[in-house]
Amino acid sequence: MKTRFGTIIALLVAATLQVAATAQSVSLPYSQNFDNLPVGNGWSMTTTGPGRVVFGTPPSASPISGNNAILMDGTMNGVAYTNTVTLKVDLAGASGCRLSYWAREASDEPDAADGLFISDGNQTVLAYSHTSLTSTWIQIQIDVGQVLATNGMTTGGVIDIIWSQADNYPIPTDGLCVDDVVVLPPPVPDSGQANQVDAALDVNGGLNLNLQPASIGINGPFFASGNVVQIAIDGPTSWPFALLLGPLNRNNAVFPGIGSLDIGMLGAGNYADILLIMDGANPVGFFDYFAYTDATGQANLSFDLTGLPSGVLGTFQALVYQPASPFFKLTAAFEYSLP
Repeated sequence: MKTRFGTIIALLVAATLQVAATAQSVSLPYSQNFDNLPVGNGWSMTTTGPGRVVFGTPPSASPISGNNAILMDGTMNGVAYTNTVTLKVDLAGASGCRLSYWAREASDEPDAADGLFISDGNQTVLAYSHTSLTSTWIQIQIDVGQVLATNGMTTGGVIDIIWSQADNYPIPTDGLCVDDVVVLPPPVPDSGQANQVDAALDVNGGLNLNLQPASIGINGPFFASGNVVQIAIDGPTSWPFALLLGPLNRNNAVFPGIGSLDIGMLGAGNYADILLIMDGANPVGFFDYFAYTDATGQANLSFDLTGLPSGVLGTFQALVYQPASPFFKLTAAFEYSLP
């Protein structure tokens, strides 16, 4: 069934108001694998037409707990329906939460209603579309705090996490399966340097301890691996940078306005254990002449380290020169391991 998106939002808002009157909320942290029924407080569901929501055995077991899952489908062939399952979560003053769940579909055709929605009671937004799901289970992770902030929604109160599915046949022709729902408090920021607007580094898409990518303002350090090192640096256009490698050590030296040097074990002022790989501002060797950003302010480097012993190679951090004071800034740091 193909439904206009505005109609679906209205339906979800109506469902949210109904849930608010009937379901108590759960607190953080919370997890549910649906193997011990009933599921308890916080859960509610709505259906239209011959829609059906049950906690039962999916066509294939989920990778984590297996056994029961949320099954959303219909009871009749060729008759349209829409299902929603809502979990009401009390953020208790927190700016958001981290949501993780596993999902798969059963040949479900794409529909505007297919997805994970977040509601603060005033507005409901799509946080993750399910239209690309297949019959293979995948884990979906959502930073709910970011969803709330991006859409100007209320934080700190009770929110609704809504799984929605629409189609016109029962499983296995159509339908959605959801399992192993986990809701955690917001991540506690690490203490390492974050990437800055005019000084950013990425190495193989590494993540920090909170499984966050190295976006601007997200504290490091970050962790990456692979046989081929892919390094991306952002800074002022056509401007030099220096690439460093050393042992990870958060806040080894902190320079106001510049950043935190997160490598080196010998303390501030003694950098003998830090290797200067390349430096475009003070070229000496051949590779130094490649330590410049291009006309778009980017530089991309690749090193094939195949054959080197496995384990931690070291931690990359870049110093990006600036055209005006403070004349250079530090990027986030990436500890790199070889498989």
